[in-house]
Amino acid sequence: MPEQGTVAAYLASAFPVASKAYDPPTSHVAEGAVTASGQRETHLSLVLGALERVPGACAPELAAEIREFDVYEVRRRLSDAETMGLAYKQGARRHGKRQHSRWWLADRQERLPI
Repeated sequence: MPEQGTVAAYLASAFPVASKAYDPPTSHVAEGAVTASGQRETHLSLVLGALERVPGACAPELAAEIREFDVYEVRRRLSDAETMGLAYKQGARRHGKRQHSRWWLADRQERLPI
């Protein structure tokens, strides 16, 4: 943790930047607010917990498992988890009318043969 600063500032530095350079300024403001409030960390913890309970799940399955936020938020936190080395995607499965990536915790040895 940095010598000076708040816990929120430390967490903000631990998360990957989600908004892109070409996104409007409001996206950068929203990202900062979600990170500083702790919502990003809380949602990441919920997604990782669901992934631990249902290894190999796709984003819609994880959203159904969590039920506190939508599949779009699940996908955002899965992206964070992948960038941070906490989860990886491998394989796909049909859910509804489309194929979705299957997600796994990075510390598990359940990788499928490629």
